[in-house]
Amino acid sequence: MSYRIPDNPIKKAEACHSTLRQKNRNDLMKKRRIIPDGPFDRAQIDSSNNQSHFVLDVKFKLESRCTDVVTQALIALKQFVRQTDGYCFEELAKNKVVPILVNIVSCDNVIQLSLSLTILAQIASSSSQVVMDEIWESGAFELFVNILESTFSISKSNLFQAAAIGFGNSVLSGGKFLDFVVRNNVFKMFSINFVKVVECMDQSVPEAFVFAVSRMATNNGLRQDEFECAIHFVLSCRNLTNFEDVIFLLNYFSSDSSLDESVKAIAIKYIWGFEETASVCRNVLGKNFCSCQSNEINFLIQSIRLSPDVSPQIEGLIKFVVNTLGTSQSDVFESKCILLSCLSENPMTSGEVLKCIMKQNECCSFLIKKMKDENFETAKSAGLFVSKCVSVYFENQQIIVRFEENGVVDGIVSLLQRSGLRNDYTSLTFILTTLFTLFFYQSNVSISEEYLFEPINQFEELGGYQILQELSTITNPQIKELINSLGMSLSKQNNDDL
Repeated sequence: MSYRIPDNPIKKAEACHSTLRQKNRNDLMKKRRIIPDGPFDRAQIDSSNNQSHFVLDVKFKLESRCTDVVTQALIALKQFVRQTDGYCFEELAKNKVVPILVNIVSCDNVIQLSLSLTILAQIASSSSQVVMDEIWESGAFELFVNILESTFSISKSNLFQAAAIGFGNSVLSGGKFLDFVVRNNVFKMFSINFVKVVECMDQSVPEAFVFAVSRMATNNGLRQDEFECAIHFVLSCRNLTNFEDVIFLLNYFSSDSSLDESVKAIAIKYIWGFEETASVCRNVLGKNFCSCQSNEINFLIQSIRLSPDVSPQIEGLIKFVVNTLGTSQSDVFESKCILLSCLSENPMTSGEVLKCIMKQNECCSFLIKKMKDENFETAKSAGLFVSKCVSVYFENQQIIVRFEENGVVDGIVSLLQRSGLRNDYTSLTFILTTLFTLFFYQSNVSISEEYLFEPINQFEELGGYQILQELSTITNPQIKELINSLGMSLSKQNNDDL
């Protein structure tokens, strides 16, 4: 049995008082707030042509002497800029709102300072020349630089974060922004804060600094010694920052066409000298459906190509590449196939590639399934990698048998019927050579060295089509006509080229 407990009059009075206070507070905020309760409706702004009116209204309020009015105008502008995807940046530049924001940053009001700096950083992301000229002429860029060169403080971390983002966005425009960075040795000054930034546990702050550093590297704003310092900082932030920026920086330097191959090779050795590099790569490669893997895969390809000595460090990453093939987006899958092809050719990593493929039971069947993919580039990438495996490991009967059990010949035939492949002479002959090798296995005829077409453009010259037709008669008669038509079309193409 339970008894009803009478209401406590004191607690009841406190609850009523709290409700009344909240109601009064809400009423007061509604009177003072100049932004709508819901988000801005971009379609409504476009249709009613209120964009200019809004900007002029905000500009008028920003010039007010009333602190509350200025603060509320900044809040409104911040929300508007974010939710309209920056399409109003040119309107802000034309109406000279940017210089007003720069002046507000110099005031003593911390809230206004933070809001203005955040808005300026957002405006600097514009690709419009008009907007970027305004960022330069108003002194906003120098403002970003001055903040980054000052002593870092945890209490002002949000200001440093906004300044780093604005700085990175501006430098990406190149030109006078990059000249200013190089001429004034900006990197040296703002790198002094790196140690304190790494210690900052707020992930967004080091992430913003990594963003700024990577954008300087993108436009060749770093010297060799500065790049080494930048790499060390970026890798130190591996547990705090967005991996996309880390990999972006590594990939950019390794694939920058403006740098000499020898310089890039030295840089790659330096990068792989850090234990953190492999750790970063493992973290990214271990993720499923990760879009930034494409940059990392390209970095690994460049590493193998330019500096084969780093193969031992990359060898431990192969299993992550193979294990995530099935959960990769199309462009990432294609890059992984290229990487695995490079690794299979390298004597130091070839064995590990074979081991990982054989250990992953579904790998062979997945690759053959991908050869029939609707996306031609994906299908071709899978076909070329399978062909590379057959070419490199043709003496290993286990992998050949596994490919055959999963219908590799059907996969190749499906790929050969694609019109796109007939226009790619190199890929076509390479895949036909693979079919040639597989038919030899099926017919129990030993492969003679004279039939290993190296380079592969010797396929037709050495009578590859004729031999392939003879083998197909023994092993797979139904594709004899396909092979014959391919031979005729290629012969016609060669005659046209002559």
